[in-house]
Amino acid sequence: MRRARSKQRKSQCDLAPNDVQVLLQSVASISDRSTSVDERRSELLATLVKLIAADIGYWSWGNGVPGRDGVVAVAMIDYGFSADQKANLISYALNEEYMSDWQQRCMQHFEGGTRATLCRRDLYSDREWKSAPFRQVSSSLGMDSWILSIRYHNAHAWSNLNFYRVHGALEFGARECALLDVTMASIPWLHPHTQEILPKNIFAGLSPRKRSVLLLLLDGQSRKQVAHSLGLREATVSDYIKTIYRHFDVHSQSELAAKFLRRG
Repeated sequence: MRRARSKQRKSQCDLAPNDVQVLLQSVASISDRSTSVDERRSELLATLVKLIAADIGYWSWGNGVPGRDGVVAVAMIDYGFSADQKANLISYALNEEYMSDWQQRCMQHFEGGTRATLCRRDLYSDREWKSAPFRQVSSSLGMDSWILSIRYHNAHAWSNLNFYRVHGALEFGARECALLDVTMASIPWLHPHTQEILPKNIFAGLSPRKRSVLLLLLDGQSRKQVAHSLGLREATVSDYIKTIYRHFDVHSQSELAAKFLRRG
């Protein structure tokens, strides 16, 4: 029932034209100005904090699925956090006593098993929130209201955006959920690159050239595109691809992608 209410609320929310305009202009400006992906992520984070009237926020990516294996953040970029707040967040994030209930509630709202955008009232009623273990995490930051947008990119790797408002501020709602949902769905550099999310041992036994071909295949390039990207003949690329398929015991590019990139 909670899940149905959440979907209905978001489907009825229309983004204000000004919100969309500000977001698009910001993304275009950031993309033109910033040279590194992390710089883009950091600048967009600052823009979103202002756009949704948050006090602090962070972007992160990591590995793990709640209830199945450990959830571990690999990288994090924050905005507005003090050193103490960041230390508290990291400390609590490693404590299952405070995180497990919240994580399981989040998983119940995932659409297609891969994505969700949620604010506090999607998971906890006002009464439940008073005694929720996860409230200790917010309180340790001096915050109360929060909002999250998360995407899984394969069976283990995820990226997310998280924002908080101080105690006594208005709760995040439909407008903010819609903004973050659009942001996470439409900006590819908010998500880890293919090479970032691949298993660490995937390249074992492959030559440098075969590793390059593998990465381009997993990025969705065709044989012709791979040949063009690497300056090789298509016949040479075909030989590399056959070797890669045998190495991983697959018979097609779609099987290769399913083996490493799709959520199971």
